[in-house]
Amino acid sequence: MNAKMLEEQIELKIKEGRSFQEIYDALNAAYPGREIDIAKLVSELPSLAQRQRFALPHRALIVAQGLLILTQLFNAVMIGQQSGVWALIFAAIPAIVYILFLNGIFHWKPMYFKSAGYLSFFLLTVSGERYPEGIVSQYIWLDMALYAAVGFLGVLPGHRLGGKYKSASQQYTDGKGQIRARHTIRFEA
Repeated sequence: MNAKMLEEQIELKIKEGRSFQEIYDALNAAYPGREIDIAKLVSELPSLAQRQRFALPHRALIVAQGLLILTQLFNAVMIGQQSGVWALIFAAIPAIVYILFLNGIFHWKPMYFKSAGYLSFFLLTVSGERYPEGIVSQYIWLDMALYAAVGFLGVLPGHRLGGKYKSASQQYTDGKGQIRARHTIRFEA
């Protein structure tokens, strides 16, 4: 079973309201030998309770990011009209990246939350330097406010979503009386 199919099963079990440990135990029993892969996939998706807790910031992030994409595309067109097609393409790159991140954010992938947030903080620091000489966004304050909003709404929830787990080696006695070690993974509550 590939990672995409496992992720779909994890998503279904999350929607059923199961805990991270229950999901991990069920999938580990069904697909032995893939403990680490399963643990990583389970830890990458937020639980139902986390989704309910962060529903408002999630929606606000989608709206802020959508507005940011629109302003970036508007600025790219303005830059392209004054500086040419290559400047337009270069100026549109962040908007294209944000569009790709938006799909992951819509599907509750914390990696995309954090990536959009960190990119926003980076672009916030260089927002005045991105434009060619003589061309400054008429709405630079709006760009900066949206960068800050996407930054905070991406980074703060992004680090709190998903499950945290610890892996350890546990000793046990097999049927022949020999002491063996096995890898165990426990998710925090």
